[in-house]
Amino acid sequence: MPVHIFGQPCDMDPINEIAKKYNLKVIEDACQAIGSEYKGKMIGTLSDIACFSFFPTKNLGCAGDGGMIVTNDDELATICRALRTHGSGVNGQKAYNIINNIKEDNVEDNGADNTVYNPLKYYNYLIGQNSRLDEIQAAILRVKLRKLDDWNNARREIAQYYNEQLKDIELVTPFEADNVKHVYHLYILQSEKRTELVNHLKEKGIATGVYYPIPLHLQKAYKELGYKDGDLPNAEYLSQRTFAIPMFPELTDEEKEYIVEIIKKFGE
Repeated sequence: MPVHIFGQPCDMDPINEIAKKYNLKVIEDACQAIGSEYKGKMIGTLSDIACFSFFPTKNLGCAGDGGMIVTNDDELATICRALRTHGSGVNGQKAYNIINNIKEDNVEDNGADNTVYNPLKYYNYLIGQNSRLDEIQAAILRVKLRKLDDWNNARREIAQYYNEQLKDIELVTPFEADNVKHVYHLYILQSEKRTELVNHLKEKGIATGVYYPIPLHLQKAYKELGYKDGDLPNAEYLSQRTFAIPMFPELTDEEKEYIVEIIKKFGE
């Protein structure tokens, strides 16, 4: 499950080669990277299945919780449709048969008007969820989708400005590989003095965010796995040094200049 973190696509070719060698499925976590590209191909098309988030803070956000799964595999699509609706009904039956390698026709109950009442929805074949995107959120997203490319390009322009202005100070700016299009869901800096710098920016009215302060292997939820400090040094190193500065398409020139000015004044 490669994660296109902060809007930066993973190096998908070697990941897919490993998956093919060991007969593995690849699931793209594209929740922070909608609209990004890898070697000219859109993220979300480079795996067996991909997941997107429409949480309001994402590059394409709705007015509440929402998300999307995409796949070009008909059987996976059927299973996903079943799981999002309690594992019930016709899709539930089809998904059950696919998972259990059962070859039989799926028969719909035509004894009732399905627009009013469909008794098959009370037949549960899998343990699913109620994960349907409601029509209001979908309508909002359809309108906002038309602006996604413009918004992502604006994010890239802001990132380019930050990169140029901050290149000669003691910070590590985001890396963007030559063969990808980074969409900068977040603009992440690295600093050896993160706490002091974050406090400095806060005093000047500039919001920051720390993503993510505790690596996954050290979370309480996975304590029984027995991981300890030092087991995954790269994740631990970054968790202690990275932070985000403001990044959104509507950021004005005045705001960008002020943010850079305050960062540069740190330590003077």
